[in-house]
Amino acid sequence: VELKPGKIVFAPQTNVAGAVDGLSLCANADGVVRGYAVTHYGEAVLGKAFGPLDLEHTIRFCCALDKMLRKDLQQAATITTEPGDAAAHTNVAVLLGAYLILVRDWSASGVVSTLGENVSERSMPCSWARRPTKNIMTVLHCWLGFQAARKHHWIEQECLVDDACANLACHKYLSQLDGYDAAWLVPGTIMVCADPTTTVADPNPCTCGVLWPPRISDQGSNENTTKDGPPEDVLIDKQLPISVGTGHDEELYDTGKRKDMLQSLDEVSGFFVSPANANPLEALRSTSNESAWSSPFSQNAKVSTSPQFLTAAGNMPELGKNPQRNVVSVTVCGSTKSGELSPYTAIDSTATVCKDYEAPARHNGSAADATKPFFGWLKDIGVNTVVQANFDKEAGMIASSYDPSLLPSHGMMHMCLPFDDHRGAVPPQTLIARLLRTCPKEQGICFHCKSGFGRSVVLACCLAIDTFDVSGKAMLGWARVVRPGAITTAEQEEFLCSLEGQKSLNDALAPTCCSLQ
Repeated sequence: VELKPGKIVFAPQTNVAGAVDGLSLCANADGVVRGYAVTHYGEAVLGKAFGPLDLEHTIRFCCALDKMLRKDLQQAATITTEPGDAAAHTNVAVLLGAYLILVRDWSASGVVSTLGENVSERSMPCSWARRPTKNIMTVLHCWLGFQAARKHHWIEQECLVDDACANLACHKYLSQLDGYDAAWLVPGTIMVCADPTTTVADPNPCTCGVLWPPRISDQGSNENTTKDGPPEDVLIDKQLPISVGTGHDEELYDTGKRKDMLQSLDEVSGFFVSPANANPLEALRSTSNESAWSSPFSQNAKVSTSPQFLTAAGNMPELGKNPQRNVVSVTVCGSTKSGELSPYTAIDSTATVCKDYEAPARHNGSAADATKPFFGWLKDIGVNTVVQANFDKEAGMIASSYDPSLLPSHGMMHMCLPFDDHRGAVPPQTLIARLLRTCPKEQGICFHCKSGFGRSVVLACCLAIDTFDVSGKAMLGWARVVRPGAITTAEQEEFLCSLEGQKSLNDALAPTCCSLQ
């Protein structure tokens, strides 16, 4: 396909003399093409997913292709991929669209007209997919995401045509992923990340190791006067080998006295434990009483102290009715274990997406970038509200989540919107409505769930759709690029694809609509 007469020809999966392998244009400053990867996770747990390639690849590709096309070429540049490599074909098609839309100001429909519908309809498996299923996301969704990013200035064009700007942008992007397991969905406005506790617990010495910065004195008379920091147990010694997954390389970390941070399967499974154990919902906000939700922010929300097992929609089955305890398969960091849990199970759950604490240590930025305490870093980059979509303790978390009551003393608000990570993990209608009604849109907002891929990203996309009036298809494509591993179930993909924009989202949340209940 000739994209621009005399300039670019796309000839995928062919051997053409003098052609340029499209993936080679994604090479970083060291000449390395990383390929599809999810930071903090080993390749073995990624499943069938192969793309789209992340924001760094997109920036590098656009910059390299633009530089090549600015030369006085004797003939059109031919972009190709390895014969038989369908994944590369699809990924390079996404990247070519990115260049044409972000750099050359084409529309997504214009790219479809030129490259053809057969290319735009090339599909990609859902993130973390472990078996062949019907793919929902297509190349077109990514192109629509790039179109939205250009319209709303979510990416600066200078980063796509200038090497120095590209290097700086990629460094910042990768440093956030590596050090804090976080990424901006909308720069300066909407961020998504894993539960901060899971990041601090990561033994990789390149990740952030402290949750809380020193707090300002209550009197506030002297800004240099600080109180004691948080309890010692939230400070993780990065030199201690902490292991939960598979493939741990002991040589990656200094040896020392082992600190046993692993709990039994019942404990790891968080709110799935039986009431006979110590209260597992000490920090879970009960929504059985609507008065507790006069405001969803933590300083006004009530804390449940009774062992009720309620979802945000209040429909958790009552425990103890079924005498037979279910044996549930729970994947912890890429390996499947079986254990006895309560009658409420995690079957069909994306709780299987648990941080791989044994993934090889890898850092693309500077290790010094993650020296700031997590919440101090959030505040420094402009985040004023933290939205939590997970419960206090879930499968794969080796420690309970942070104490949200400490956030106000650090200048941030906390919004607690937890819902279950099973049966597709689509947010309940009531939670989305509450988010859009109460969340401050003009401030930096950080969404997180346990791993920062499913529940939190869907809620963040809903806020973006409502704020910027973009389609759910565009947000699906954009989220998969800026946050590799995002959107973890076909149900989440279908839900986002059903939203055509702000009005469509509002209509879906209307009282007469029960499709999301």
